[in-house]
Amino acid sequence: MNRTTNFLSILALILAGTFMTSSASAQVIASERNTVTQTISGTDIEIDYSRPSMRGRTVIWGEMEPWDIAWTPGANDATTFKFSEDVTINGVEVEAGKYSVWFELRETEPWRMMLNHDTTLFHLPYPPMDHEDLYKIIDIEHKEVDSYVETLRFDLQHIRPDGAIIEFQWATTRVELELGVDPGYDLTFSADDVSAFEGTWILDTSMARPPDSSIVKWRADMADDPEQLQNFEDWLSWFKPGQEVILAYDPETQFLSGTSEMMAWWIGASMDVPNMLLVKKSDGIFVEAGLMNGTIMHVDSSKFWEFEYDEDGNAVVFVQRSARDDDVVGRAERGDSSD
Repeated sequence: MNRTTNFLSILALILAGTFMTSSASAQVIASERNTVTQTISGTDIEIDYSRPSMRGRTVIWGEMEPWDIAWTPGANDATTFKFSEDVTINGVEVEAGKYSVWFELRETEPWRMMLNHDTTLFHLPYPPMDHEDLYKIIDIEHKEVDSYVETLRFDLQHIRPDGAIIEFQWATTRVELELGVDPGYDLTFSADDVSAFEGTWILDTSMARPPDSSIVKWRADMADDPEQLQNFEDWLSWFKPGQEVILAYDPETQFLSGTSEMMAWWIGASMDVPNMLLVKKSDGIFVEAGLMNGTIMHVDSSKFWEFEYDEDGNAVVFVQRSARDDDVVGRAERGDSSD
């Protein structure tokens, strides 16, 4: 074998070894990258992180991840949060932007979260809590739960018009971050602003009942589905006078909340618990936000409430109008259901 042939044979072996190593590396990635995105009331949220797995290990904190370090909740490049608009996290104001995310792991004290302007950091070495690009330090709570997550996970749960829960879990450890966004409306009032609206109202929605021709057609379409037909009949029965609506101001939350008979029926709740809030659009004009278990489910922009006043400035009538064509779909006067 001449020198040229020998050199080429050695080169081929080296290249083959290189390709095999490269191929194996491409196939085995310890912690895959993942992205979670969500838009809430016009605010875009993005969580970008790597997902390490337990792989038979049983203890994370104090062993796999030492105490008293600033650890990125993930692996490889630092986990990042990105917000298109200003938000709050656990009540702390956070400006729009992109941040690397670090948990301070403390054995005997509550954990803290650090947001860092530098989003190019690798997870090692761990940055100190007074890193030069430190933006915010936020108190967080971690807890042990019954469910088990093998591969580290972020998620957005309990989404509502004004925020959500950013949920982190690995193994049985969970951290829940309360995310607040601007819903585009103001829910709070002063007591003086809403005193004119408080009290019991008797609502008539009979004028919004669909025309008989449509009702006959819909009943025919549902004839083969008794359950759907019964739900339709139940819904239709609420287009009537005599529905009670109670409006009350809560000085603690500064909300003008309401309890509606129809809404209570719709969500299967008691009339003892507020099931809606009024959201101010302009003077004397509101839209309705539905509540369930104290959480805003939705804002009903399909209709608005318009109040009329007496000489003393007290509201005496409100009408509900369709936002599409301004038609009256409900009318209420002060009183009680026994009148």
